[in-house]
Amino acid sequence: MKISTKQITTTAVLLAICIVSQFFKNASVYITGPIINACLILAVLSVGTACGLILAVVVRLITRKVKGNGGLIAGMAAGSVLKALFMGIVISLILIPALLPEAMLPNMAVFQTTFSVTQLITSLIGSVYAYIIWIPLKKVMA
Repeated sequence: MKISTKQITTTAVLLAICIVSQFFKNASVYITGPIINACLILAVLSVGTACGLILAVVVRLITRKVKGNGGLIAGMAAGSVLKALFMGIVISLILIPALLPEAMLPNMAVFQTTFSVTQLITSLIGSVYAYIIWIPLKKVMA
């Protein structure tokens, strides 16, 4: 697969936005999370599936199957739910219990909420941001 200069540049800009958003992580996960999620979605929509992750891949697959804005919205919603489920199951139910000292296990409810519900909310907010940005951006990218 050949990657063009335009794809590299777009990916670099989105990566830079993700890195800059990390300066706000101490303020609120509800600032950083949606920015990261919006960048992931915009990466897959503008550059291609190779630049996305689980969320972005799901968005891309659904938007290819369902044409128009309905497919985009459905893809973003499905990607958000799948990301939250994946993180909720793998991280909070498998990895954390396996790696955490027993003294920390009473805090499991906090971890489970952080890696499931919070991830879902930030993914959905990021999807809204990406949708708003993508509508005019796709005309320029064409």
